[in-house]
Amino acid sequence: MTEADLVLIAKAIAPVVRDLIVHGQADLRERLLAVEGVLGTVTQRITAVEAREPAAGPPGPPGPAGRDGQDGLAGKDGAAGLTYRGVFLAGADYQPGDLVTWGGSAWHCNAATTARPGEAAEAWTLMVKRGRDGKGAT
Repeated sequence: MTEADLVLIAKAIAPVVRDLIVHGQADLRERLLAVEGVLGTVTQRITAVEAREPAAGPPGPPGPAGRDGQDGLAGKDGAAGLTYRGVFLAGADYQPGDLVTWGGSAWHCNAATTARPGEAAEAWTLMVKRGRDGKGAT
């Protein structure tokens, strides 16, 4: 086979190869457009799903028990409370947390004292002040 024969063969098959490439490109172009269409639809669906509120799943099994915490500071038993001791009595001992009435008002004892409410400012706090007498009060 001579060089001239090869040139003739190349010229003969060139149009066939060109047609294959053009048709192949057209086929690839059609396939690519179809894939882009599908991807667009999938993208729209994914966007819609991502915009939805997530649904709660079923509850999981209970977790393991936690560790024990440290013990708190030692304190006296029971919470400090208020003790109503009635009408103030001169000479009686009053302790913090005691409540008394005196002069129509209610007083809270802040510190141990025998002083009358209103006389020892640091020992007593006025809780409820006496109101005005009503009309016709005697």
